[in-house]
Amino acid sequence: DGIADLPVQMRAAVVLRYYADLSVDEVALTLGKSPNTIKAQLQTALDRLRTHLADPVGASLGEAATHA
Repeated sequence: DGIADLPVQMRAAVVLRYYADLSVDEVALTLGKSPNTIKAQLQTALDRLRTHLADPVGASLGEAATHA
């Protein structure tokens, strides 16, 4: 799931920045946010995605074990 699990605004920032290849300033203008807000959202999103990629099933396995 990864990117689909991000909040809508954060997901939009990631898609515009890394898939549409817009600059941070262009993403900020498009989303009506400040460049610093976009930078913070991108950093948080990348941290979450790194965590997800490092352990993509660990969280769901842990939940299943506690419910079994």
